[in-house]
Amino acid sequence: MRMLIATLMLVLGGLQGTPLGTGAIEGRVSRASNDGPIAGARVVLIPQLPQPNATAVSAAPLPPSPDLLAFTSAANNVSPPEIAAITDDDGKFSVKNLTPGRYTLRAARDNYYGPLVNGQPTNAIKTVVVEADKTVTVNVGMVQGGVIHGLLRDPDGQPAVNYALVTARPAYLNGREIWQFSGTRNSDDLGEYRIPLPPGQYFIGSTPRAPGPIANIQDGWMPMFYPGTSDENQARPVTLNEGGEVVVNLDTPRKTWTPHKISGVALNPLPNLVANSTTSIVDRAVNLFLLVPHVLRPRDNPGVSSSTNIVAFTTKPNGEFEIQNVAPGGYELYAMVSDNTTRRFWTAHTAVEILDKDITGVNLGLTSGATLNGEISVTGSTTPPLRPDSLRIVLQALDSLPPQVINAIGTIQVDANGKFSIPNLAEAHYRLIITGLPPTAYVSDMRIAGRSVFDDGLDFNARQAESSIEIQVHAAGETVEGTVLGNNSKPAANATVALVPPSSRRQNPFLYKTAVTDDTGHFVLRGVAPGEYTIFAWESVLNGAWQNADFLAKNQARGRTVNVMPQGRTEVQLDLIRVE
Repeated sequence: MRMLIATLMLVLGGLQGTPLGTGAIEGRVSRASNDGPIAGARVVLIPQLPQPNATAVSAAPLPPSPDLLAFTSAANNVSPPEIAAITDDDGKFSVKNLTPGRYTLRAARDNYYGPLVNGQPTNAIKTVVVEADKTVTVNVGMVQGGVIHGLLRDPDGQPAVNYALVTARPAYLNGREIWQFSGTRNSDDLGEYRIPLPPGQYFIGSTPRAPGPIANIQDGWMPMFYPGTSDENQARPVTLNEGGEVVVNLDTPRKTWTPHKISGVALNPLPNLVANSTTSIVDRAVNLFLLVPHVLRPRDNPGVSSSTNIVAFTTKPNGEFEIQNVAPGGYELYAMVSDNTTRRFWTAHTAVEILDKDITGVNLGLTSGATLNGEISVTGSTTPPLRPDSLRIVLQALDSLPPQVINAIGTIQVDANGKFSIPNLAEAHYRLIITGLPPTAYVSDMRIAGRSVFDDGLDFNARQAESSIEIQVHAAGETVEGTVLGNNSKPAANATVALVPPSSRRQNPFLYKTAVTDDTGHFVLRGVAPGEYTIFAWESVLNGAWQNADFLAKNQARGRTVNVMPQGRTEVQLDLIRVE
C-alpha cells in the first residue's frame, strides 16, 4: 500500500512539471515605452514546421490552468496547431509541454500594436526556438493605441447620420507627399464617431458619397478636413499619442460651386458585340470613365488607386455619354473598355477644363495600344552568372494612366536571350521596373532610339513602338558599408540609412539604396552604381521621404557626400539624425 501511494505521488509530481523531452516558453508582455505590464494580452504560438508529435497544452495529463487555451489544427491537420496563453496582471505568460522546434510567437490585444518603426505600427511577432528540457524567456514590447472621436454635422448644423469619415497617415510616393489611407468609419445615429488607431499623425475628414445617377442629399455637400477646410492641400494632421484621445468635430458645408457636365461620344470598339435580344440593338457604350485632376491632391494617387476619381455617368447604345456633378478644374478624362480576349484595356483620353459652363462634343476614339519590344543585356561576372530569364519587368505609370491598365498587363516575362515584348500597351509615360535582380546587381541604363530614358521614363506612343528599348544591367555592383553612431558615439541600431543620388538624377528610383543598421550600428549597401551620392542615417523616417525635394532640402547639411568608385569598396561613418 505504501509503495502504491509513493508511486502515485511520484507520477503526479512529474506531471505537474514539464515532461521530459519537451520545452517551455515564459515571458512578459509590456509597454515598449515604459515597460509597464499589459494584462489580458493573447500570446499565440504557431509551429513553423509540421510537428506530428507536438503536444498541445490541453492534451496534457493534468487540466490546463484557466488562462491557458489550446487550439488544435483543423481537419486532416491542414494547419499547424495554435497554442495560446493570456497574460496575467503583471503581463506574464507561460506555456509548457511544447515539442522542441521553431515557433512563431504573436502577441495581440485590442488597440495594441507592435513597436513603431519609422512611424508605422508593426506586428508584435518573434521567432522562438524551443529546446528539450529547457525554458526559453521571451519578452514582447507593445504600443497602446489611442482614439480619435468627435461629432459630424450636416450643412444645417444637425448630426450627420451614417456619414463617411476617412483617416490617412502622411506618406510619400515617388517623391510626392500623399495620404496613406488607414481606414473609414461611418457616424452613428447621433452623428458621432470613434476610431481606435495606432499612435501617430493622421489627416481626418468627412467625405460625402460619390455622386451617382440617382440624386442624393449628399450630392450638394463638400468634404471637410481638419482643421476646418475643404481644400486637402490646406489640411493638417492631428497627433495621436500613445493611450491618448483627440477630439475632432467637423461641420460639412454645402458646395460653393455649380456642378457641371461633360458630354460627347465614346464608342466601344470591341468586335463581336452581341445585339440585345429584344431590341436587336448593339450596345456600343463605354462602361468606365475616370477623371484624374491635372494638379494632383494628396489623396490622388492615379498609379495606386483611382477611387477618388470615379465619376457618375450615363450612356446610350450609340456611344453618347454624359458625366455629371463635375467640379471646376482641369482633368484628364479617360474612357476605358476591358477586352476579355487580350486581357487588356482599350483606352482613350483627353484634357478637359471645367470653368463656368458644361463641356459638350467630346469625342474619344478608343485604341488597343501598340507593342513595345525590348532586350535586357547583362555585363559583369558573378557566381552563378545572372541569367536574363530570371528577371521580370513591371510597368509603373508616371502620368495619370489609371491603375487598371497597369494591373491588366501584370508581370512581363524575359526569355533566355533577354528579349521581351509587351503587346497592346496604351500610350502613356512609363517607368520599367526590373525585378529579380540579385542584391549585387544594378540597372545602368535604358535607351530607345539612341536616347536614354533611364532617369525620366519612357513616353510611349505608336512611333516608339517602331524601336526597341535596350535595358543594361550590371551584375557586379559596388558596395558601401559603414557604421551609424548615436548618443555618446554609441552604435545606433535599427537606423534607416539612405544613399541618395545627386539632385539632377533624384527622379530615378533605381539610384537610391537603403538599409537598416544591425545591433552594432553596422550597415551594408550592395549593388550600387558608381557615382557621387549623399548618404543619411535617420532614427525614424517615413518610407520614401528621401525622394522628396523639400524633405531633403531640410536634411541636406546633415548627410555625407560619398564617391563610389568602380571596383571599389566604400566605407563611411555616419552620425544619427534624431527625431526632433
